[in-house]
Amino acid sequence: MSYGCLILEKDEEKGIAKITLNRPEAMNSWNYQMAKEFLEAVRSLEDNRKIRVLIITGSGGTFSTGADLKYVRSLLDEGFEKGWEMITTLNEAFSNCEKTRLPVIAAVNGFALAGGLELILCCDIVLMADNARIGDYHSNFGLIPGGGGSQRLPRKIGDQNAKYLLFTGRWLSAEEAKTMGLVHQVVPADKLIEEAEKLAIRIAEKNPGGLKYMKYLANKSRDLPLEEGLKLEQEIFMKFAVEERENLIEGLTAFIEKRKPVFK
Repeated sequence: MSYGCLILEKDEEKGIAKITLNRPEAMNSWNYQMAKEFLEAVRSLEDNRKIRVLIITGSGGTFSTGADLKYVRSLLDEGFEKGWEMITTLNEAFSNCEKTRLPVIAAVNGFALAGGLELILCCDIVLMADNARIGDYHSNFGLIPGGGGSQRLPRKIGDQNAKYLLFTGRWLSAEEAKTMGLVHQVVPADKLIEEAEKLAIRIAEKNPGGLKYMKYLANKSRDLPLEEGLKLEQEIFMKFAVEERENLIEGLTAFIEKRKPVFK
C-alpha cells in the first residue's frame, strides 16, 4: 500500500520496520489522513512475523509539531464533526502504537511538540537528537491535549512535572527531557537513525514472543496493584512456556552451550 503522509520501509532480513512521518511542508503535523495512514501502517505490521521492531521518525528535520492547527481551524467552520473523527482516529492510532506487539523506538529529530510528544509517550524507547526540542504547547494557543497527553504524561513523569509542561507550554532540550524521564538516550543528530537502527537490531535478535509478553505485562503494570500484577505475570509465564516452548528450549540450550541463541 502506498501512503501520502508517511513512508513505510521494511527490512525483513533484519526484522526492522521504519515509519517516517512525511508532511515536511507542515512540519509533520497531524491531519486526518496522516492519522488514518499511521493507524493502517502499524496494523499492517502486526501480522508480518518477519518484522520484530518498529522505528518511528520524521522527515525534513522534524519529528512532529502536533496537530495541523490550520487544518483544525478549518474544521471549526464545518461544525467540527470531521474534527471529532480526526481526534478519535488519532487516539486509536496512538493507542494501537502503544499496544502493538512490536517494541517501538522513537527517533526524535528537530521538534516533537504537542501531538508529537503524545506519540512519543506511546513508544517504548525514545532516542533524541542532541539538538532536538520536546514539549507540550497546547496552552500557548488556548488548546488542551487531544491525543492522550493529559493522561499519559503524568503517568510518565509525575503530576508536578506534567502540569509544569502542560501549563507553561515550555519546550525542553534533549538533556532536560532525559533528566525528566521522557528520553532514554541523547545522541548526536547526525547519528540518530544509525543509533536507532543499532538498537533495533539488538532487540530484533531477541525472542519475539518474549518481547510481546514483556511489553504487555509492563503496560498492564500501570493499571494493576502489585499483587494482581504479580499474579498476571505468573499466568502469562505459563502461557508463554507453552506457546514459546521451541524458543524457550533454544534459549536455554544456547546458554548451556555458551553460544548466541537463534530464535524463530
